[in-house]
Amino acid sequence: MANRTIYTRVYSPSSAGQLTSGRGSTGRPLSEHEILTYFPKHADRENRIHTPFVSVSSRIVDTIQRAFQKLESGESPADIWVVFIEVLADVGQTPAKLHRAQDLAKRCLLRKRQNSSHLNEPSKFQHEVVFEWGIPEDYILHQVSLRTLIDRELPVHQASSTMELRDIISAAEFQGACPFDLGVSLGFFARGFGARAPLGWIAHQLYYDCVRTHVEWDSQMVDLDYGNGHSERVDFDFFCLLDHGVDTALLDWWLDTSDFARQYEEFDNWRNDREEDNRYLMDFGEAWTREKIEAEAVRIGL
Repeated sequence: MANRTIYTRVYSPSSAGQLTSGRGSTGRPLSEHEILTYFPKHADRENRIHTPFVSVSSRIVDTIQRAFQKLESGESPADIWVVFIEVLADVGQTPAKLHRAQDLAKRCLLRKRQNSSHLNEPSKFQHEVVFEWGIPEDYILHQVSLRTLIDRELPVHQASSTMELRDIISAAEFQGACPFDLGVSLGFFARGFGARAPLGWIAHQLYYDCVRTHVEWDSQMVDLDYGNGHSERVDFDFFCLLDHGVDTALLDWWLDTSDFARQYEEFDNWRNDREEDNRYLMDFGEAWTREKIEAEAVRIGL
C-alpha cells in the first residue's frame, strides 16, 4: 500500500489516557494559543497535569524501549500494550487533529512560552506526533501485549535510552551481517507482532531506526552508519537482498504456507460458529466470546 503513514504507541494502566488524552477523549479543536500553552506541559516528563494530547512515535525502536521501561518499573507485561496507528487521507477515516511535536516545540520557543526550557532542542521531538484528545478508533491497525511479544521470544536488550538501544541492536544484529540473513532476522522480529500487524513496515523501520543511511548517487553506493563508531559502504544490491530476506521470512516461510492457510481457515470457521452462538447469549456472553476469539487469534499468530 503506497504512502502508508504508521505510528506506534505503548500504553498501560499507568498511562494518562491510554488511547485518549488525560483530559478526556473528545473536545473542540484547540486554538493556537491552547496548543502552545498545553504542549510545554505535555512535553515535560516531570509534569503531572493532564493535557489534551496523546503522543505517538514514527519509530518502532521508541516503542520497544518504552514497553520494557514500563516492565522494569514493575508493570505486568499482560497490561502493557503496543498499538499500531495508520493514518490514511483517502479512505474516509474520522478526521483527527494531529501535530508534529518538533514543529510545536519550535513554535513554543518562537513565542517564548513560559516553562519551555526543556524544548530548547526541538530535534529531540522529530519522531513524535501528538493527537488532540485521542486516537480515533478507525485509525487503530493492531494491538499486541508485551506478554504475547515475550512469549513469542521478542529479543530483549537492556538499555537506559532509545539511543543506547539503537546502538546495542546495531552492534548485535546488523553490523557486518549478510544482507539476506539480516532480512530474515528482521522478518522474524516483525512476525512476533502477529499477522495483523504492519509486518513489512516493522521489519524495515527497525533497520532504519538503528542504522543511518546516506546515498551517494554518483557512485551508486550507500554509507551505513551503525552509530557506535562503525560504518561500511554497500551497493544497492545489499537492500535488494535484505528485502528478499524479509519477504522469505514473512511470506515463503509463514503467511504463504499451506500450514498457515489451514490454521487460518480452521480459525475463521471456528470464529464464525462462536459468533453465531453468541447471538443466543446475554451481553456477558458477547464479551466472553470476544476474549476467546482474540486468545485463539493470538495462539495461531494473528
